[in-house]
Formats: sequence, structure tokens, C-alpha cells
Amino acid sequence: MENFKSLVEEMKLYFNVTSLEMVAEKLGLKKSTAIGWRQRKRISSHAILKFNQLKYKQNNYIKLVDKNLQQTEKTNNKDTILIPFYKNYYLSSDFTNNNNIIKQNIPFNKNELNNMFNLQEFLKIGIIAMIGNSMEPTIKEGEMVIFQKDDSSIEGGIYIVEYQKEILIKRLKKRPLCLISDNKEYPIIDIKKSKELKIIGRIIGAYKIDYKKL
Repeated sequence: MENFKSLVEEMKLYFNVTSLEMVAEKLGLKKSTAIGWRQRKRISSHAILKFNQLKYKQNNYIKLVDKNLQQTEKTNNKDTILIPFYKNYYLSSDFTNNNNIIKQNIPFNKNELNNMFNLQEFLKIGIIAMIGNSMEPTIKEGEMVIFQKDDSSIEGGIYIVEYQKEILIKRLKKRPLCLISDNKEYPIIDIKKSKELKIIGRIIGAYKIDYKKL
């Protein structure tokens, strides 16, 4: 309940409006949408993602983390999970010692996730916003990227990695070991020492959000 109230106040302040109905309009939704939010005491995951994308789309760096991925949070509703959205996305493979993480838990319906991404296991999942066009046309700038820390290293899979103190979203090639962008304008990154490459999570899907600012 308190989280709902604080989020509503944050949204109203950001859009400089006085009601939840006006917030819904600013997000390109119908005013009546706010009635459902108020009754459930919960903003929909789709609306929260829209809001966060508006707030943080100006970021010009890729960040994130994952101490909190060790356990995707549960709610009282067995069909719903809370997935952390990393707002400032300070990404580091050293999750446990990172105190600079800004995250917001977003409620998702498990059936929705399964339908969108064929996701069966709901553990160690996170969301970040894609910055840059290095993975176009597969992942476009501004899309919400869903990742899972599953300890895999699949040939040709798309991963969030840390390499030479940089956070990258790239395809993984093993022989020879290198990182590849889907946008061919970006050069291949050859990995000289495998121990310098740290895999943070595997990209399992991207979530496109359309919005308009009124």
C-alpha cells in the first residue's frame, strides 16, 4: 500500500499533475485505467515500465546489477512475481559489494511472462532499458530487455557481460572467443583472456513500449 502511494506521488510530481487519472493520460492510457489501479492498489507493470522508460531514456550508459537476482521477489499472489527494474543500471558482475544500485520491483503475471518469453523458471530475472543501437535490428534502443542469470554460455546467445570494466550486450561466440554486435557497423570484440570476460545474464527477450507525451 505504501509503495503504491509513493509511486503515485512520484508519477504526479514527474508529470506535474494532480490526479492519477491525469497520470494515466500522460502515459498514453485512458483515464478509466486509473480506476483499476486505485481499486487494486497497484499500478500495472506495463504502465510502470512506460513511466521508467520516460524517466531514464536519457541515460547514456549501460548499467545494472544483481545481488537481488539471487531471489526474484514473491508477492502474496502466487500468480504474480516482482521483477527488479534497474533504473540507473549500474551493471557489475560483483553484485554483492555494489551499493549504487537503484531498482524498482515491478509486478508481473507469470502466465504473461510465459506467453511472451516462454519462461518456465521465474528465478534471477531482471529488466533494464536498452541504450544504443549496437544490437539492432534484434534489440532496438529504448526497448526493455529481460535477462536471466542462468549461468549459461550458449554459442550465439545474447548476453550482458562485463569486459575490461565495460558493460556490454552482445552475442557470444566461443571459437574463437569474441563478442559480436547484430549491427554490422560495430566491430567484433576479440577476447584475448577468457578470465577477463564475466557473464552477468542471458537476454531472454525484449519488451517494446510505445508511449506519447501530451
